[in-house]
Amino acid sequence: MKIGILGSGNVGQTLASGFLSEGHTVVLGTRDPTSAKIVQWLKSAPHPDRSSAASYADTAAGAELVVLASPSDWAATEEVIRAASGGGALDGKVLIDTVNATVVEYPKVELVIAGNDSVGERVQSLLPNTHVVKMFNTIGLDHFYKPKGPADMFICGNDAAAKVTATEIALAFGYPRVIDTGDIQSSRFLESLGALWVVHALRGQTRRHAWKLIDLDE
Repeated sequence: MKIGILGSGNVGQTLASGFLSEGHTVVLGTRDPTSAKIVQWLKSAPHPDRSSAASYADTAAGAELVVLASPSDWAATEEVIRAASGGGALDGKVLIDTVNATVVEYPKVELVIAGNDSVGERVQSLLPNTHVVKMFNTIGLDHFYKPKGPADMFICGNDAAAKVTATEIALAFGYPRVIDTGDIQSSRFLESLGALWVVHALRGQTRRHAWKLIDLDE
């Protein structure tokens, strides 16, 4: 499958490496595909022959599945979405939204978009013809691919078929179980869970943790 990743920071690059390791072709969407940072990543990617970089618009247009891995700043995320979605480039496609609007000012962590709102809902509102699935936002990027433990992957979205696709990706990436938390409104809760992951990382000075839903009757 041809994966288009909108965002070339650490999150985007880490997920790109995971998709490449699973045999997919990856295009990294970025403002400047010729920048030194991007050129270096392309050289060091797990499979350079299946890796490339392009503008946000070209990345979205050519992708079969899209991953939103933009910065936590909402204005920047909205800019990326608008740059990528021209001409209906994202219509009918599955888009995995990884973004949390989290601001870290040690030792405090703040969710800038919270309450009766979320990044996931805003993304879906901007892209009404795209099948948005929230995923990869409740765990640190160190564990995106082949986590060393029985971490659960939590997802939500409005389209059942899109969530099946997202589930298949999570299972291939090494998560033993995927928890479907409902429609895209549940992004409110998953983004809070992502912020709590950051809080624990700062307080415990560790990134070796993940969330798992347990059955107390077991």
